[in-house]
Amino acid sequence: MADTPYPFEVKKVYSFTLYPATVMPGDFTNVTVMAIMDYDSALQFADIPAIHPNVFPYLPSGTPNDPTQYDYLKVKLSSGVVTVLGIPWINEATIALVRSLTANVVIEGVSNNDAPRILAALVQNGFNNVNVKIVSA
Repeated sequence: MADTPYPFEVKKVYSFTLYPATVMPGDFTNVTVMAIMDYDSALQFADIPAIHPNVFPYLPSGTPNDPTQYDYLKVKLSSGVVTVLGIPWINEATIALVRSLTANVVIEGVSNNDAPRILAALVQNGFNNVNVKIVSA
């Protein structure tokens, strides 16, 4: 990524942990980066001034105590929930790009009416980027 000093790219999938994990619990495994944004944009999605005092004590020494100086990630969790995180909140040593593979699944003995049920079962189990197509044999 030439334009940003962060190891994130929009639409890529990552796993990482947060420094303030006790204050901001959550599973940040297989999260999709939706946007990298400035403070003012992040305010549209989260109450950063309310979150910052709780998060700041857990951040590494030298981190500015001014959330307006941070950039933020808008991420979609594997559960489908969208949230905003300050980039300094992320433990950089734990950031891992998740290689995206495609799974082709064959289910025999289905009808056209089964496609919505199959899709619902996959989404319910955290598979959100799914296309179900019924084909004839």
